[in-house]
Amino acid sequence: AAIAASMITNEQLEELAGTLALMTPETHADDATAEEADRRFHLIISQATNNSAILMTVQNLWEIRETSSRVKKAYEGVCKQSGEDRMLEHKAIYDALKAGDSDASRKAMHLHFARLIDALLHVSEAQAIEAARKEALKSRQQFSLGHLLGS
Repeated sequence: AAIAASMITNEQLEELAGTLALMTPETHADDATAEEADRRFHLIISQATNNSAILMTVQNLWEIRETSSRVKKAYEGVCKQSGEDRMLEHKAIYDALKAGDSDASRKAMHLHFARLIDALLHVSEAQAIEAARKEALKSRQQFSLGHLLGS
């Protein structure tokens, strides 16, 4: 985002504004539309850097997000929790890019990713705790004497 801030074109800013409109709950038809707009938002920024390594990295990260069942499951939990936060973060990134402010763009993107990573870890931890709880209950039932006593 910091690199893109100094290189982004007016056309790319218009495209970003369009993706924001599609991510806004009041204007998008479904979650798939918002998800595609989110993907497009990040790809436009990576394209604005004119750096093929950054573009390829972002494309690879989205591919992992879309194909890894573990990442998809965790990410679905995050999206349900923080749609409004995600929208505000994207707007802050857009505003910083539009202002051509590299420092603000970097900070806004870091805040976006930091919240996302924290939320993904929280969801992953909750899923691991639930799996462990189910396994413990299964073991408890297997070794319980309750079935011998008729209870």
